[in-house]
Amino acid sequence: MLIVMHESSSFDLPPGLLTPAVETKPGLWLAKAALLTAASAAPGLCPEACVLADRFDWAARRRSAFLAGRAVAALALRGLGSGGVVSRDQDGAPCWPPGCIGSIAHDAERAVAVAGAATYWSAVGVDVEPDAPLPADAASVVLLPQDRASLIRTFGADAEAHSRLVFAAKESVHKALHPRCGIWLEFDEVTIACRLTTSRQPGRWQAIPLSAAARQAFAAPVLEGEWWRSEGALWTLLAISRSG
Repeated sequence: MLIVMHESSSFDLPPGLLTPAVETKPGLWLAKAALLTAASAAPGLCPEACVLADRFDWAARRRSAFLAGRAVAALALRGLGSGGVVSRDQDGAPCWPPGCIGSIAHDAERAVAVAGAATYWSAVGVDVEPDAPLPADAASVVLLPQDRASLIRTFGADAEAHSRLVFAAKESVHKALHPRCGIWLEFDEVTIACRLTTSRQPGRWQAIPLSAAARQAFAAPVLEGEWWRSEGALWTLLAISRSG
């Protein structure tokens, strides 16, 4: 799991429902929760998100995912010390308060958000996925030969069981870079090299650009993120500092 540096406790939470955000790196706060738990807490944490959701004729699942994402984003912002709210642009993407950047993700069961101080961080991207292999049809689209080779080098006979790690890492790359440069990279424009660390530390991964568009978006030879397992899920995080 991630190393917890600080925990935010300066505000009230619904008892027994949610836990405060944690500062995983200086000026970068992460909050996560079960999707339905977070969605049920949205009226108290981010009532403006409920007002926004009421404008759309969303199915119950879509509405719950949206509210859960905004609820954990509110927790992350509170950890950061921001009283701002996450709005929505014309394309449906989150708009973070001035001085903040962030990323939101969810799967069918969980929601996660990170919020960072824009003075420290230029881009962040987070993802959460079920801790299960990618279906074969998805793997054929997501995994490049370089990705498969890295999985085999790192995990050996368990390479296929970790195939979703490549998908999650590429999602984190896309989520971090798209708000910064307006480019949405395809899966075949980036390859992921995975690494293990000790059991008490997150694993690491490197994203390597393969196309001209990816090299322009990266503005660096590689980007390095981290991954961890907990609660039956696989989590990935990419945080790009302003200092490089």
